[in-house]
Amino acid sequence: LDDSASFCLSFYTLYIDFTLSYIILATMSSLSGLPTHPQLTESNYPEWAANTKALLQSHKLWRLVSGVQTKPTAASGTTKLSPDPVEEWEDRSERACGILALSISPGQKPHITSCSDDPVKIWIALKDVHEAKQPGNRFNAYSDLFSIRKEPDESLSSLIMRSEHCMQLIKNLRTSTFTLESLDDELQCMALIRALPDEFDHFASTLIITNKLDKSSLISAFHTEEVQCSRKAIETANVAKASKTSSCSGRKTWYCTFHKNDVAHSSDRCFLNPDYTGPRPPWFKSPSASVQQAHQASTHAPAAPQSPTDHAYVVSTSLPSSRHLKTHCWNTDTGATSHMTMHRPWLSNFRPYWFQ
Repeated sequence: LDDSASFCLSFYTLYIDFTLSYIILATMSSLSGLPTHPQLTESNYPEWAANTKALLQSHKLWRLVSGVQTKPTAASGTTKLSPDPVEEWEDRSERACGILALSISPGQKPHITSCSDDPVKIWIALKDVHEAKQPGNRFNAYSDLFSIRKEPDESLSSLIMRSEHCMQLIKNLRTSTFTLESLDDELQCMALIRALPDEFDHFASTLIITNKLDKSSLISAFHTEEVQCSRKAIETANVAKASKTSSCSGRKTWYCTFHKNDVAHSSDRCFLNPDYTGPRPPWFKSPSASVQQAHQASTHAPAAPQSPTDHAYVVSTSLPSSRHLKTHCWNTDTGATSHMTMHRPWLSNFRPYWFQ
């Protein structure tokens, strides 16, 4: 009896160990199908697509996700021994949806909200977002390719792989009708857009987001932008001219009888007016002061001279200094000054110049 009990206990223990091992292996087998590569973000779609495709192929799900294997019709002669193909296809479809959903980051999930139960639509939606075959995406891909530089601690093999990834992305962004001539046009368009200075950033962004960007369209857009810039410059100049005219016309002017012109003051406020009592320029000296100085000099002058030399002395001492003479004191018609003509009896040989 003891031997029988011991045998049963040993058999039961082996059965428990086998069952637990089977459960663990089954669990690990189911977990091995989960994605372990980096999730999809805004900038790693080429790497994510390659890794996810390899994972789906390892589970024999790629043909379903790529749309090659379609959903079968309901079978009429199914038995218990043969599973329903429709149900089996749906199970595999759900598994593919789970793998795709777990392999993308939370920021990318809004792109698949409307098609989360269809693996074919999920794959197409993500591809349309990250590999939209538009000129702007190809422009950015070309820019990434031409800006590749070797990092200080990077190997040459890694540098080659980075260039291969960029080139593969460019190829994926090309349409089915893309030709070598299209490549030449796009390279020229890219060179023209990259040559624009910073003040044309808005214009360059508008060109990149267009659905069609060929050489002829770009040249036409450049001509249109040039015309708009010229018109804007003319309008700005007209506005500045109008504002200047309005500011000038707003200033009131008067005709000054002393200046003989339209000035910013009236005649009664002119500093040349003898009756003006306001401030005058520092260089201005009233004519009345010169006359008064001349009068004082003549009052204290010596007696009438008896010789031409004495005449000259009297004239030189009675007249104000030349630095006090004003321009209005000169008489250019006679060739002499008004103060000399006033004392012509003192000159023994005074006569007009044409008598010389």
